[in-house]
Amino acid sequence: MLRHWWVPVPHRSFVRAAVVCAALLVLAGCARGPARGPGSADSTSATPDSGGAASHARHGTIVTEWVALGNEPFWNVSVMPDSIVWRTPEQLAGVRFPPADQLTLKERHVWRTSRTGSPASLQIIIERGTCGDGMSDREYPYTSRVRLDTLNYTGCAEQRAVWTDAAAGFTFRVPAAWEAEWDAAIYEGAEAATRGSGARTVVEFTCQPVTPRTRTEILLAVVVLDRAGWAALRAEEGPPPGELLGERGDRVWVAGLPQSQPYPPGTPDAQRFERMQLTIDQVKHAFALLPAP
Repeated sequence: MLRHWWVPVPHRSFVRAAVVCAALLVLAGCARGPARGPGSADSTSATPDSGGAASHARHGTIVTEWVALGNEPFWNVSVMPDSIVWRTPEQLAGVRFPPADQLTLKERHVWRTSRTGSPASLQIIIERGTCGDGMSDREYPYTSRVRLDTLNYTGCAEQRAVWTDAAAGFTFRVPAAWEAEWDAAIYEGAEAATRGSGARTVVEFTCQPVTPRTRTEILLAVVVLDRAGWAALRAEEGPPPGELLGERGDRVWVAGLPQSQPYPPGTPDAQRFERMQLTIDQVKHAFALLPAP
C-alpha cells in the first residue's frame, strides 16, 4: 500500500503515501452518482476529503472492449478501439496488433488485422450464442473463432466496460463486481500535488454507498510518479510504498489498495465494499498502459 500518500478517509483504509504522478487512473467519487459513461467531460464535484469544497476533476471515458477467450491451451484476445491484443500464459504482456474496422452482419462480428513480425495476422469472429468455458459454471453470451497465422482457436466471448484516459496513459477493465456502483475522477496539477505530495496526477476509484449521505470510500488509487520520486520512496524505511503497475521512460504507475473495512461490520455498505474490493493481482490483470504517444 502507499506509504506516503495521504487519503483522509474514516478508519484510515489507506495510509500516507507521497506520490508524484503524470498520467493516471480516474478518481472515483461514487456517492455522487453512477459510473461515468463514455465521453464524460470535466466536472466540479465535492469529494469525501474536501470538507464539502468543490473539486475539479476529469472523469475519463468508458469504452467497450470485446474479449474472446478459450482454454486447452489458454488464450484470450482483446479488441479495443486503439488496438487488438493477443495473450497467452507465456505472453502475459500480449502481442499488440493495429486496430481494425468491425464488420457486422446481424449477430456476427468480424475483425481482421496484421502486423510486422510473428505472429503476423489475426482474424476474430464473434457470434451470438450461449457458450461455456468448460472449466466453470459460467456462461458467456457469445462464441468465438480465432485464426492466428495458421493456428485456429475456438472459445467464448463477451463485452466488457473499460475505463480509459489518454492523459493518464492507461486503461482499467471495470470488474464485473463493480456493476454501476462506482465512479472515477482524475486529479491533476495543484490539487493532485496536495493529495499526493507533489503528484502530477492522482486517480481514485470509489464505491457508491448504499446508505444515502454516507461517505464514499476509495477502492483503488493509481498514481503516476517520476522515476526519481519512486526511487526515493522505495529507499525510505517502512513497508513498500505501493505496488508497481507499469513504467515507461521517466514515469512509473503505482497502485494503492484499502487495508481495512471502512464501514461498520454487517451493514449494507460494508457488504457492498467487501464485494467490490480487489486483490493486487486482479488490479494488475485489469490495468494496461496505453501505447506511447
